[in-house]
Amino acid sequence: MPRTDAAKTTQDNAPLSQSSLEADVALLSNLLSQNVDESDPDVVELLRRLEAAEGIADGLENRLDGIMDHLDNLLYDLETQTASKQVDSDVAAVAQGIADADKEGETKNGEAK
Repeated sequence: MPRTDAAKTTQDNAPLSQSSLEADVALLSNLLSQNVDESDPDVVELLRRLEAAEGIADGLENRLDGIMDHLDNLLYDLETQTASKQVDSDVAAVAQGIADADKEGETKNGEAK
């Protein structure tokens, strides 16, 4: 999975995003933990608070999705680098084996003369 602009943006804004993320989690927790007198007929206020909590939760979900995308990209990059190093290592081993075989053949040919 190639690196996306959204993941790069998430990476570039990680410190700012993390503090904002923590602040939003705290605000959401505060909104959801407030004791509301359920006998109070102020449904409008209750709906406003629920909508605010929903908006914050949606924003958190979007940011967490961005973080997951970024982690997916990091994992992809790591897997690609590991695979590339393994191929390089295999090629070097084959080349070394061919070189060793050539030297061994030259030595045997040199002794036979």
